[in-house]
Amino acid sequence: MTTNLLISYSDIPRRAAAITSNHTFADLYPLENIISGRRGLRAGLAAGINADTYIDMDMGSGNTATCDHIIISRADVLLDNVGGKNDVTAVYVKGDTTTAFSGPTTYYTDASFSTATLYGPRSHDYIGTFATSAAKRAWRIQITKDDTNLLYNSQIYLGTFFDFGVEPVEYTIERKHRVGTSYRASSGAVHVGRAADEVYSFEFSWAPVSDAILASFFENVVKTQRHHPGVFLYTATNHQFLDDQRLVHCRLVDAQSRNIGDKSNYHEVRATFEEVVG
Repeated sequence: MTTNLLISYSDIPRRAAAITSNHTFADLYPLENIISGRRGLRAGLAAGINADTYIDMDMGSGNTATCDHIIISRADVLLDNVGGKNDVTAVYVKGDTTTAFSGPTTYYTDASFSTATLYGPRSHDYIGTFATSAAKRAWRIQITKDDTNLLYNSQIYLGTFFDFGVEPVEYTIERKHRVGTSYRASSGAVHVGRAADEVYSFEFSWAPVSDAILASFFENVVKTQRHHPGVFLYTATNHQFLDDQRLVHCRLVDAQSRNIGDKSNYHEVRATFEEVVG
């Protein structure tokens, strides 16, 4: 049974053999920026086009992926029509057995994206969830906008949530100032500046965790952070784990595990996450 606190990581975009679009993206805002990187990075079209934008992800011959959600970080930018940019009205997630998309299955539709509720500490992020799909080789994110304008967005998380299979047995929530720039005065003293905004820090402990889930966590979530940093923490119903924010973009600060009582399928996992902004 799916639990309440879930983790989204770079799943389909990271594993895809190729990511393409039907439109040209700008050199300064390449399509690759949707895969991972700093939250402030953007992917953006090179020119305004009055047509739907397709972002296609091919898992490669013989490979497939399932999907149960889409997350768009900094989706508030997609809703902002200042300067003739964005103004997105609909988002779709489609899967197919071939890259031709001759008969795709539509797994998710939001035809009211322009009025979507955004989540997170600053109400910047979008999430759509749906029943787990069939395994498909090719995945398409279709973005609809009415006007001939540009399109900018940050990372897109697409795939299947990581689920520990148990709820946290312990958790702590903190708000703290991010350390900003520092400088050394002529006296030799070091002065450290602080960012104006506080960020969330979450620490969770899960137990008992099975051998297979423990291995999956370190393989799919922890190991991928070096090249594809960042996860989204999401609560489906009980939002107290995330201080009622429901969806928070974080970096994985630390992850540890220990076996309990020298038993198989009986582990504790402790992990610390810190909110990222941008």
